[in-house]
Amino acid sequence: MAKAMGKGMVRYIWCPRCYRKLIVNKELKETGLIVIMQGLAAGDFVCDYCAAILAVGYSCYAISMVDSLSDHESWEKEYLTQLEKVR
Repeated sequence: MAKAMGKGMVRYIWCPRCYRKLIVNKELKETGLIVIMQGLAAGDFVCDYCAAILAVGYSCYAISMVDSLSDHESWEKEYLTQLEKVR
């Protein structure tokens, strides 16, 4: 799922555990801006960090790492439902 999107954007789907570890506990060393959307998995996925199974309806996070906010291209609705912007 992790995918470079061009224009300075990389996207990920993370489970809640990895989100807490990397973002909340600040274990991720940020090199740009991060756009975070929380929602429910619209399909069966695996966490791009730990490979945990994320079944349909499982809470997860869409993470976009961008060089600038103008680089962000919306993609989250293809993978998550009931989206809520976290950051």
